[in-house]
Amino acid sequence: MRIIGGEFRNRVIKAPKGQDVRPTGERVREAIFNILYAQMDFEGITVADICCGTGALGIESLSRGADFCTFVDLDIKPVVHNLTELKIEDNAKVIRSVGQKVRLAKTADLIFVDPPYYKGIADEITNNAKNIGHEGSIWIVEVEKKHELEFKADKFEQLDNRRYGHSQIYILKQL
Repeated sequence: MRIIGGEFRNRVIKAPKGQDVRPTGERVREAIFNILYAQMDFEGITVADICCGTGALGIESLSRGADFCTFVDLDIKPVVHNLTELKIEDNAKVIRSVGQKVRLAKTADLIFVDPPYYKGIADEITNNAKNIGHEGSIWIVEVEKKHELEFKADKFEQLDNRRYGHSQIYILKQL
């Protein structure tokens, strides 16, 4: 698995073998970042990568100019390894926690949510929005393609929705 754009383009990041990790593929990441470039400038933003796994989405953001990323997962070994290999630990904070309960010291401008499929975790995380993002934050939420994300219409505006293989990507703006 490799970074597809920015400073770390073509650098390899590793996913653990034999574990239940489903990293967002390169094709889907490229599509997500193409959509994001139409919505925002990456220079100087703060990012949160919730249920980060390998940290691919947050690392991709740092590679493209984000100042800082908070990575959240129960198993932090893969993301810590990848941050160390790229020597970008100073631009990151890693929190060992379930995504539904996380509280960030500073809310993020861009939030990625990529939890395990079939568990309704994405719905719970978006309902915890005030502890993660702020008005105007962009949320990228990946769910299984048959799942309809249940988010509160008074908290989010849906900007886009795309399907890629077994995944469905919601692009939301926090109100």
